[in-house]
Amino acid sequence: MDNKSNIVSKRSLTFSSEKNLADSTSLFFVAGKTIAEKIFSRASGRDLRAGDYAWIAPDLMYLHDALGPLTLSSFRKIGLTKIGYKGRKVFVMDHIFPPKDIDSANNILELKNFAKENGIEVFEGDGIEHTLLIQEGIIRPGMFVEGGDSHTVTAGAVGAMGVGLGSTDLAAIMALGVNWFMTPESIRIELIGEMRRYVTGKDIILSIIKQIGVDGANYMSMEFGGESLKLLGIDERLAIANMTVEAVAKCGIIEPDDIITSY
Repeated sequence: MDNKSNIVSKRSLTFSSEKNLADSTSLFFVAGKTIAEKIFSRASGRDLRAGDYAWIAPDLMYLHDALGPLTLSSFRKIGLTKIGYKGRKVFVMDHIFPPKDIDSANNILELKNFAKENGIEVFEGDGIEHTLLIQEGIIRPGMFVEGGDSHTVTAGAVGAMGVGLGSTDLAAIMALGVNWFMTPESIRIELIGEMRRYVTGKDIILSIIKQIGVDGANYMSMEFGGESLKLLGIDERLAIANMTVEAVAKCGIIEPDDIITSY
């Protein structure tokens, strides 16, 4: 795809009573900005296009009990004692909760102690982090979200941009308040037609990955729209956004609509 001409590839999926998940694709030229470009531009305060680099402070960063301690360890190695990141911070105890052994219990204790010292919100045993933060209204449309888990992309179910980072990158955000990012190119996916009985969000995303390949969205933003979004409830959207990482996408974003507003 050509960054200069801002060409965005759209792959259209059709749902009908005759055919479950159509394999036909079509390409379109798109004027204006992609969703990823809009979110990056807003978060950075600059006019960004695909391929542009920028220092950006996310609206939210969150860690979980299994990998969170690695981020804290990296943060301490930087040599700072005060968190430089001014945005919202959340720790979620969900991956090994309740703890199965001493190590997992100590991980939770370490995160809770750090959170208490630094005024960080904690959710303990309240649900899976990616769905919980959407359910609680913490993740909202248009936000730029960083998490210590590859499935941070789930934020895209409500029109947010969720990007999973490693422990050292998250530690850098905690210390500096920002990190550098490259604005991703985008694949625009139009959902068209009717869904056959028993077709779910997981069927939809698996069909898309079948068409583009398991690396078909490498460092790209998979952006979903089309007339059939109205057929997808929040559970289906969560499944679609969650699995965009299986195509190595940087993020997956579903256009927010009245269903998301009501939710």
